[in-house]
Amino acid sequence: MIKIRRSARMTSEMSMSSMSDIAFLLIIFFMVASAFIFRDGLHLVLPDSTRKPVIVKQKDITTITVKESGTILLNRKKAAAGEVLDYLKEIRDKDADSIVLIRVDSGAVYQDAVDIIDIVKLSGLTRLSIKMTD
Repeated sequence: MIKIRRSARMTSEMSMSSMSDIAFLLIIFFMVASAFIFRDGLHLVLPDSTRKPVIVKQKDITTITVKESGTILLNRKKAAAGEVLDYLKEIRDKDADSIVLIRVDSGAVYQDAVDIIDIVKLSGLTRLSIKMTD
């Protein structure tokens, strides 16, 4: 009987040329398959320097102050976020062109200020002014 010898030699090398193709295909797949999230930022209308300034009466302005300690003042009286929303909705029902001034202390947490801005947007009032105070 004739015996055929096979070479039992194993190679430790692997072809890496197709690995780069696979990596690029995976990158493209995940880019296409993933959902892109676009968040709307704050849409602000900046004042025009060519227009005359608008004179506003003090009684038409609702002032909300965000203190460094996190307390919220509504027209210089302490209030909770829910109370602010209810008050702003009442103001909106009376006069949709009412102006809201948000005063934010320089040491206040930004999230508190953003929460108040969100409350104003939820109320439906569109005329908003933000001022940072010392």
